Order: sequence, then structure tokens, then C-alpha cells
Amino acid sequence: MLGEYHMKNGTGTSKSWHENGQLEGEMSHIGGQFCGRQRVWFEDGELAGTQYFLWNGKVSKKKYFEACKTDPVLPRYDETEPESEIKLPSTKYRRGKATSTQRVKHEEFIAKIRAKPNQAEARQWLAENETRNLGEFAPEYARELIEEGYKLGAIKITAVDIQGETTDCLIVELPQQVAKRKRIFEWNNESAQDSGFDPTEDWGQGELFIFFD
Repeated sequence: MLGEYHMKNGTGTSKSWHENGQLEGEMSHIGGQFCGRQRVWFEDGELAGTQYFLWNGKVSKKKYFEACKTDPVLPRYDETEPESEIKLPSTKYRRGKATSTQRVKHEEFIAKIRAKPNQAEARQWLAENETRNLGEFAPEYARELIEEGYKLGAIKITAVDIQGETTDCLIVELPQQVAKRKRIFEWNNESAQDSGFDPTEDWGQGELFIFFD
């Protein structure tokens, strides 16, 4: 898959292609945030689906076009153009079971990540420099994301494997209370969905590893 970016200061359109040269996807951005229309095509050129975003949040087509009436910076599209909705994995909380081998592998993986240099508590690290960010998110949205995680009940959120002023990785220490765990898993699953990953099941693990693609 090849990618191409036509953006200035994080604003513009990103595109990707299948190996046969057929356009695979396109996504609009404003200031480093997902904002506008996302479309995905199959290898034969058939449109697989369309969805809309407002400032990194997925919204309905109706809500997006309503927002366009009052916000002149939003990209404009033909409201009558036929399209299908992209089917995404559910972000709902799910409990599951893990084998002893899966538990050991998870613990070994977390230990390996924690052993890496260049890590810090995420909220403080982001606050120390207003240009710092997570993945391709805008700095302001990155700070809001971490604040939300703490409000939902995360014990501690650590930015790990920091590269310069950014990182793609977080470790979230989970509380024991079921209600708080449910909120945090759904918060994580929304981020996973935006990055194209499957949702994570709660099998009693003590930490979540979050990767921003």
C-alpha cells in the first residue's frame, strides 16, 4: 500500500492505494485532526464505504452537513452523492477469558515496553511542551484524550517509547472497579477503531497498551 499526503500545516487530504494502483482510501484533515469525509474502495474500484469526522470524532452524515452550515472551514461535499457506510468493529465493552499463555505473553510484552527508555506520565509530559502530541493527533486533542482517560478512571497513563516530541504508544493502568473498567475499555476501543484496530476484551488484565497508527 502506498500513501500520499497533500497537506499544509496538517490541513489537506491523505490518500492510499492498493498494490494494483487502485485508490484505496482518502481522508480529510484540518490542523492535524480527522475532519471531513473518509472514503474507502475495494481493489476493483467499487466504493466500500464513506464516513464523516468532526475534529477526530466520527459523526453521522446528517450531523456533518449540519455543521457545515455554521463552520466555513469544513470541507464541502455533494450531499446527494450516493455512498455506503463503512462497517467498523463495535466499540462496546466486552468481557472475555485469556489462557495462561496469553496472560504470560501480555505481561512479558508490558514488561518489555516498560523497560524502554524515554517514557513519562502522559499528562505532565504533554503539558511541558504545547507542541507534543500522540501519533498524528493535534497536540490539543492529545491533551484532551489523556484528560478524558483519567476522568473515566485510569489510574495512570504513561507515554512510552517517546521519540522527540511525539509517541505512538501509551500504557494505561486499569482500576479494579467494573464500571470504571467498562468506561476505559470503550474509550480505548474508540481510539482503536479510528486507527483500524479491533476492540480489546477485558479479561482482567492490569494494563492496556494503546498504539496510535
